[in-house]
Amino acid sequence: MNKRFADLCYMYRHRARLTLNQASELLDIAPRTLSYYEAGRNVPDEIVAKMVQIYDAPEIGYMYLTNETATGRLIFTAQVNTKGIASRALELNVALREVNKQREVLEDICYDDIISDAEKKSFRDCIKNLTRLAAACIGIKIFRQNKKSCTDGNGTGFHLKIKS
Repeated sequence: MNKRFADLCYMYRHRARLTLNQASELLDIAPRTLSYYEAGRNVPDEIVAKMVQIYDAPEIGYMYLTNETATGRLIFTAQVNTKGIASRALELNVALREVNKQREVLEDICYDDIISDAEKKSFRDCIKNLTRLAAACIGIKIFRQNKKSCTDGNGTGFHLKIKS
């Protein structure tokens, strides 16, 4: 298990303002089990899915897929921008512009359901730009401010910062 992922699980539980006991009850697991997960033990997929929903933290799902599963690493071939919202919006705009430039090329290649040898390089270029667009869309979807106020369950406030 990736320690960074375990730290995110802990951090987002606190962002959701849930104590260990409250979160474990909502996740339908023992508090000790959740504590193990937050310390770095492997988290089952169904628990990660529940964490995403209960903590309202799609970042956990993205991090799990890209760092903990071979399938996620295969699908998310383009790195998702984890910087600020302005950077993500500009990245989305650039990706959209590039896809728009290649839209007609893609249509010409795909209209007959056959990708000829002569079309393969152009098709790969189109797919590369579509992958960048998908990554930019995911970056916007999982945006969170870099700092959020949290409590430790005892009412003590602190700030958490996501490192990119």
